[in-house]
Amino acid sequence: MFPISKSIVLAAGIVLSAGLFFSCESAGTKQKTLLIGHYQFDVPESFTLIPEQGVDSDVGKITGEGITLYYDLGFYSSELVSTREEFLEKGYWRRNLSNPFLNPGITYNEENLPKVEVVSIRAAAANEKVSGVSCDYVAVCRYKDSVYNAPVVLPEDIRTHSVRTRMTSRDFFKTVTSENPGKGITGIYIRDTDSWNRSLNAFTALSLSAENLTKEQQATVLKILKTARRKD
Repeated sequence: MFPISKSIVLAAGIVLSAGLFFSCESAGTKQKTLLIGHYQFDVPESFTLIPEQGVDSDVGKITGEGITLYYDLGFYSSELVSTREEFLEKGYWRRNLSNPFLNPGITYNEENLPKVEVVSIRAAAANEKVSGVSCDYVAVCRYKDSVYNAPVVLPEDIRTHSVRTRMTSRDFFKTVTSENPGKGITGIYIRDTDSWNRSLNAFTALSLSAENLTKEQQATVLKILKTARRKD
């Protein structure tokens, strides 16, 4: 593990089935509560929950006011968009660190690939470039006796979405909001922290999201997602 300038957010998982729960009044607008697995969402009364046939998970959609939110409840639910901390922790960006030390004509694998150690990582300064590359983070690396800086560039989806997380005693919630509603994802990912499955190496989780919304539709979706909670 290497030190990073922001704390790493740890995650966790969730469980099954969908249905209608009850109706209520909220700020003069009729609302009803929909139930997906253990989780409740308050939606306008005109919205409808439509379960569909899944292969290895519970899937379906919530529709209303021209909006379609798709859900997937199971062990393989999409995490939607990673937080910056998740991206740094997963370390997929490390795959390129060995590139400067590869020799032509050699086929590399996990055994003979040059081993580069990441000593630390920090946020890049404004307009900072490393090796001519504009970057979001700078990794201090060591290879043999050499210590050098390597650029770390965030994927486009992380750049174009804001991601907020929160934890309860049993669940991890991640809300994803596209900065451009017409092109990105607006949704929520929930993991049940008590649902770890060793054989599948996964938690049960729920993803609920919509794409290509208007600003007004996105505002409606965010109101719905804000009500996400575990059913007591």
